[in-house]
Amino acid sequence: MKIGNFRIGTFISIVLGILVFFFLGYAIGKTPVLSDKISSEQIQREFAMSLRQAGILKPLPQELKSVTGNVLKIDKNLVVIQPKEDQTLNPLGSTFPKEMKFVITGETVFSLAHEKNQEEFIKEYEAYRQELERKDKNGESTENMIVPEPFVYENIKLDNLKIGDQVRIISDQNLLNSQGSYVAKSVSIINEVGKLLGK
Repeated sequence: MKIGNFRIGTFISIVLGILVFFFLGYAIGKTPVLSDKISSEQIQREFAMSLRQAGILKPLPQELKSVTGNVLKIDKNLVVIQPKEDQTLNPLGSTFPKEMKFVITGETVFSLAHEKNQEEFIKEYEAYRQELERKDKNGESTENMIVPEPFVYENIKLDNLKIGDQVRIISDQNLLNSQGSYVAKSVSIINEVGKLLGK
């Protein structure tokens, strides 16, 4: 028997999965032995994977090389952040671990985002829209067109980074598959971006 596009068996499995998910989540918080063997993040990731396999959640991208978060710790060669989960990417909020360590090298670029002059940004965006419409009308590809950002970036150094700063870190590694620490290609302080977006 089917309910919409789902079979009864699939529906029951999902309901049971949800019950198990919340029961284990409670048990982890109350049982030290269990918490040593499995983390709540691991349960969330496995549960989300089951929902994706059932077609309920959209699949994650094959790779992800950037993440935003708040700075927790700063060393000479290491920055530790608490990542912010993208709820549109993952409604369960379990894409990343609670802390992520990024190795700083001599090639890591640091920048600070400032809000761009509003008139300047409007002119850039209008020019972008006009070019987009022109290419679309002529049947030309718009794949490589870049949407203007309402921010400009100032080059800074690691010393300008502070605990609590909201940052966006880009790595050459796939953050979905890599384990332990990651190498930071660039680190951008985006406090003003967060304020503008209300985050």
